[in-house]
Amino acid sequence: MVDGTFIKKNRNKVFATVALLMTLVCYSVSSPIGSGPDTDFHLANIWCGWGEAQGLCENQGRINGVPSAEVPFMFQICDERTIESFPSCEFETEHPESQFLRTQSGLDQNLYYKIMRVFASENPVTGVIQIRILNSVIASLILLLILTLSTRRLRFAGLAAISFSSVPNILQYTTSVNPRSWSILSVSTSWIFLYSHLESREESRRVRRGQLVAFLFAAFLAFATRIDASIMVVATSALVYLSCRFRPEQLKLRTSLTGLSLIIFLYFALQFFPRILGLFSIGIPQGYERLQYSIFQIIHIPESVADWWGYRVGQSGNGPGIVGIIGLLLFSTNLVFALQNSDIKQRVIFSVNSFIVFAMLTKSTIALGGIIPARGIYSLGLVAPLLGITIASSKSNFQFMTSMGNRKVAIALLGFAHAISFYSWMEFHTRRGKDLGFYQHLSLDSNWWWDTWISPNFVFLAGALLFPVFLTYAWKSIPLKLME
Repeated sequence: MVDGTFIKKNRNKVFATVALLMTLVCYSVSSPIGSGPDTDFHLANIWCGWGEAQGLCENQGRINGVPSAEVPFMFQICDERTIESFPSCEFETEHPESQFLRTQSGLDQNLYYKIMRVFASENPVTGVIQIRILNSVIASLILLLILTLSTRRLRFAGLAAISFSSVPNILQYTTSVNPRSWSILSVSTSWIFLYSHLESREESRRVRRGQLVAFLFAAFLAFATRIDASIMVVATSALVYLSCRFRPEQLKLRTSLTGLSLIIFLYFALQFFPRILGLFSIGIPQGYERLQYSIFQIIHIPESVADWWGYRVGQSGNGPGIVGIIGLLLFSTNLVFALQNSDIKQRVIFSVNSFIVFAMLTKSTIALGGIIPARGIYSLGLVAPLLGITIASSKSNFQFMTSMGNRKVAIALLGFAHAISFYSWMEFHTRRGKDLGFYQHLSLDSNWWWDTWISPNFVFLAGALLFPVFLTYAWKSIPLKLME
């Protein structure tokens, strides 16, 4: 039971957690249940997570070779996608009681679908809202654990990583029904707990046990959802271990041979797991030369990295281009500060971290069968560890966010960017994809999907104001001066 003493002692941490939770709740009700990519697929899998059930999941089979099932009517389908995400058809006022949606075969369903099946009901709106709010609670709980269990330096590094990676995409995915909500959260935060556990040798046994349990819980979120996210967690965890244990001056032949032997062992062990081994294979799509393909990826993958903040070539990202410019500039500035006075160890860690990002994006591009790099969303979870591990391994105690002036500027810019991206997100859904981005009518009172007294303007204002409140209290809980 949480008593008054804990709340008083950790007031800033509690206020930050509550503010984040309320921000995410605003996201949970900011868009219709069909918003987001592949939502029809994910909701059908959730409703069929326990197999067929009357009124929830019936007539599982194949339609035109695609696994499908009959579920309660959820949304209109337009050009094989939900109309809320791709409103290129006229909205229909009447609909049947059920519909067939594409699913995944039962053996391939992940644990996430089976867990979320608890919320499936004949009223999809209620179920979706419950799933979104649960995901909001999980994310807020992990933030509280970061602020209370992590070491001083890792709290700083972890909060910086979260602050400068959240807007706009991670916030939107965190509350979605998409399994990526768990996988991105896992990759973004699990490394913080492991790093703290490996560093905090002088902490009490209870604290270290809590750090380990928190790491296992955060890592579980990835293993319960996506295999690519699981590999990212393994890769970032290995990188954290390397950062904590690697000593260039102590590198000996025996240590090198041990590491090489481990790599060889893992290679042969993977031969017994073809599905996992396939993720590490590099097969260039037909029609392209290997050299051509490699050079093209090296040159253009940075464009996909910019997509982490919704900034895409041609200004076709998630929200106005200024959001991406602010996100990219703040991230880069923090990275430059973190690399001050870098030694060979930090440079090795940063290089390996960057290679992991490049490898994941290249693999995603190959899986799509083209030469144009895949969207940054496929590696979105890696943005936080790329910055956070670099800060945690930095030899400099002078970081961008160790200045009160810099903190105020950063929070103001992030709050502004978040307000714009949140408005654009809600504008798209309330205006059904029409007349976007010109701000002719600032009010969002148009096609509100949720039939309650809560207006879209109230949801927007609450979410826009609460996010900088979260950042303010979270950073107030972090001392300006870093310890060695």
